Amino acid sequence: MAAMLTTAAAVGISTSVLSPGLLLDAISLWPGLVPALIALVVVAFRKAWRRRAGAVPPLLVITWLLLASAAHLSAWVALPSSAGELIGPANSGRIELVTATISPGGRLVVESSTDGALYQVRFLRLGGPVGVPAAEEVTGGSGLNISVTDRGTTRWFRYAGWRLLLRPETVWNLNLGGDVSGDLSALTLGSLTLNGAGTVTLNTATQSAPVAVLGSYVISLPAGAVARVNGEAEVPESWIETEGGFASGGEGEGWIISVAEGGSLRVNQP
Repeated sequence: MAAMLTTAAAVGISTSVLSPGLLLDAISLWPGLVPALIALVVVAFRKAWRRRAGAVPPLLVITWLLLASAAHLSAWVALPSSAGELIGPANSGRIELVTATISPGGRLVVESSTDGALYQVRFLRLGGPVGVPAAEEVTGGSGLNISVTDRGTTRWFRYAGWRLLLRPETVWNLNLGGDVSGDLSALTLGSLTLNGAGTVTLNTATQSAPVAVLGSYVISLPAGAVARVNGEAEVPESWIETEGGFASGGEGEGWIISVAEGGSLRVNQP
């Protein structure tokens, strides 16, 4: 059984289903094999391979493999693979507006987070073409500009994409790209630019907020959210066709969504 699990992990890494970071983390957790080695010595000394005790060493190895895999997939911060992740500055309350550009060459999952850091870029812990994130930060007054780029893959750091975690207390101007899956409903957005393709969930805009769709996207809005689309789009039947686009109805400006030529948009709203 232990040999089967080891072979499966090796095949998964070689076919990019799993990241090599799993092996790196497993190596770092080698002390977990000590009980198995002790049990192996005891069984060998007593020549108890055909007794029940003979099953103890492989069971301990299997347990170590499963625990190492669970620690890796759960992104335990003490592991070597976590050293490649990006943790932004603490949210001290002085930063009121953040303009962030993030576009990996793979998947990008965007969520809100109440952790201490203003933003975090974590790995999606499957194999893929995305490497270690690097951020360039420029501070000006109460604002912060962030550009997160992919430094490229290495022998150990090859992942399916990034998980972007954002604090909800500040206003965000976001420029997102890649294969995007974003729940932005807990964030306050000043503007949003969408490249690549994917799905995004928005909240109700309390004031006029522009959204530029440059790729192929599905945008989900809550019931009652006010929005207007300029350009070609697939919208709910209750929306009103306007000159050059569609409108949800309701009072106020809300979301102003512009679909670029060559872009594709479907809007979902209950």
